[in-house]
Amino acid sequence: MIKGTLNFGTSEPKISKRFQGRYPADIWVQIFRYLYLSQLSKVSMTCKAFNSVVSSLDVWSTMFATACGPKAHLRALAGIPKSKSYMIFMCSSSLH
Repeated sequence: MIKGTLNFGTSEPKISKRFQGRYPADIWVQIFRYLYLSQLSKVSMTCKAFNSVVSSLDVWSTMFATACGPKAHLRALAGIPKSKSYMIFMCSSSLH
């Protein structure tokens, strides 16, 4: 079990104008704070806007540092933002 609080800040997700008109990303971040990581990964698969918000959460890099050590570095995947690379790594590592 991981002790301490997880940081659910964001690195400013890119959200389409259509999505922005409904609720700001900050509102979704506050809602997503109550979800488990497994639920966050499922939410990220529902639409591009949610994927953008969920992948930008700092919780993924925090979990990476907890799992791999604070000095571990993740090479970002080509063409994919580093924040999303953390999410992909953490979700894929939970499969085995």
